[in-house]
Amino acid sequence: MVFRFANILTSVAGASVTSGSGTVSSSATDSSDAHNYVVNLTGVTNAQTITVSLANVSDSAGNSSASVSASMGVLIGDADASGRTDSGDVTLVRQKTVSLPDASTFRNDVNATGRIDAGDVTVTRNNSVTVLPP
Repeated sequence: MVFRFANILTSVAGASVTSGSGTVSSSATDSSDAHNYVVNLTGVTNAQTITVSLANVSDSAGNSSASVSASMGVLIGDADASGRTDSGDVTLVRQKTVSLPDASTFRNDVNATGRIDAGDVTVTRNNSVTVLPP
């Protein structure tokens, strides 16, 4: 997850998963843009909403907060961002096979190999009929 702030970050005490299933594997201010705090997650399960919280956040304008949190839905194969994985997603991924992901097609690279191919179609098909919980 990437937390983006209006001002340059001066310190963050750390990150933790506060809701959902997953673990923070690393977290740090983005070395190329100190407005961003990047949290790498592992063990995140499918079909859930996960919440990550940052502790003791301070910025260059003197603002601070004891806790900043954000949530995101995790749904493997949901290429059209509908909140469910279904045959429409399989079709969408299949139409983009044999191409490299870009800003408009990155969601089709379901298995994150850096290309959209039959593997992405298979992963999407295997996760069909999955929905995010309400």
